[in-house]
Amino acid sequence: MNENHSQILLDSAVAALNSGDSVLGASYLYDLWKHEPSILKSNAIRISHLLTIGGYWDAITSLLPKGTNSLVETGWLNSLTTSRPVNAANQPIPWYTYPSIEFIEPKVKREWNVFEWGSGNSTLWWSQRVNRVISVDHDPEWFRSISNQMPDNVSIKLITDKNSYVQALEQSVSEINGALLDVVVIDGEWRNECAKQAINFLSPEGVIIFDNTDRIMFREGTAHLDTCGLFRIDFYGMIASYLYKNCTSVFMNTPAFLRSGALPSDHRTSLGPTCSQALGE
Repeated sequence: MNENHSQILLDSAVAALNSGDSVLGASYLYDLWKHEPSILKSNAIRISHLLTIGGYWDAITSLLPKGTNSLVETGWLNSLTTSRPVNAANQPIPWYTYPSIEFIEPKVKREWNVFEWGSGNSTLWWSQRVNRVISVDHDPEWFRSISNQMPDNVSIKLITDKNSYVQALEQSVSEINGALLDVVVIDGEWRNECAKQAINFLSPEGVIIFDNTDRIMFREGTAHLDTCGLFRIDFYGMIASYLYKNCTSVFMNTPAFLRSGALPSDHRTSLGPTCSQALGE
């Protein structure tokens, strides 16, 4: 394929995608990949997403029983299209693995206080479900883009200094009148150092959510929490906006956390129904 024809295919793909025709756009990209894959390498991940979005999803979903296409009902396809962690209703969800969200959400209590290292859609998700969310972030540009979206029960701070960032958990306790925290989320910068602080202000039945624990770079922090005698459950699975799986680990002081929550047949979360629930079985 000559360079001119490759450019025509690429321009045609962009035009189709911009017009909202993801199927046609993906077909041009696929043709380009077959003949000149090197052209797509510079933006390979996004191209792979566009090829996925360009599948015949309307036809696939229509052939399945209503509400049973999990890629649609969880919002995974929507998140792939928008490049944001959202559900099918375009509502924010955390960037944790889907299985961990399914596990955590039914157990959340309105009176809880939550602290996060790392802010974003998870902050918005928690704010709709708990009493108070305190979140810190290290990225000025990201902080400016999200801080004005937060509701009144969220306190979000920009902290760029490493020591101050790690110690922010201790400082946050004064905002909730010295109460211990029900949830501590490790999902930002300097996670190993944050993990060493996380247990210090955790309530007796509180939980620590440590995202991306499958990364070698976070072995130190994960191992530290293990040595503290916490119970750990690892949730491997897909995440919003991407094609791969990650691991989100939930640490708890006591197995009492496992005894709370609805029965499986009554389970309802922001990620949509199971197949049996959709079918009314």
